[in-house]
Amino acid sequence: MNCSRLITALLLSGSLCASALCEDSNPPKDWNRPAQSLNGPTGYIAFPSSETTDFENLSLGVHRFGVGLLYSWPRNVEYGFSFDLNELTTSSVNQSESAFSPSAKIRLFDSPKWGSAAGGFYRKTYYGVYEHALFAPVKIEGGGSVTNFQGVDTAKGFAALVYETSLSRYMAELDGYTLKPNVGWRYMMASWIAMDITLSNIGGDNNKFENFSFGLTLLSR
Repeated sequence: MNCSRLITALLLSGSLCASALCEDSNPPKDWNRPAQSLNGPTGYIAFPSSETTDFENLSLGVHRFGVGLLYSWPRNVEYGFSFDLNELTTSSVNQSESAFSPSAKIRLFDSPKWGSAAGGFYRKTYYGVYEHALFAPVKIEGGGSVTNFQGVDTAKGFAALVYETSLSRYMAELDGYTLKPNVGWRYMMASWIAMDITLSNIGGDNNKFENFSFGLTLLSR
């Protein structure tokens, strides 16, 4: 608990400092940049989106105990890794190794008329996702994934609804396997930093602290 309080305090301090130092760094109107999801890939809350990290840019995400690093090159391709600080231990090498997870994604197409689609993997999960604008500022997303856990493959679907303004994204997701929703708010504090406040697995067995997440994604310019 003391460790979690320290991490939360550091994140809040960083967000306040970034806001104070970047008052003159206002993004242009209708401007949002892709940021990391809880699981590492560029996405919304817990699931990946069809977006990739900006071309030739680095993305560093910190969400509770998860840390992710992504890079995009060539265009519409991202790759990197993430790790869970909760799983790092000096007593078990295998457990510490499982905390590190490579990831990669490729955007297959992106069209104002036909929407966008991407495919990729993270940890032992392989996924495909399709996204399309319902109407101007609302987007809908649908996808499917297969996860291998202890030699058993589990398939599931997921969906997301996103309302986007000039600096914010209001996000809702549904896990097709557990039928539990996630909700969140993303705010561009500056042209290089995105703040996430999310509540995931609503109605699940986890306590409220485990469901709540405050995160930051730092983006190179």
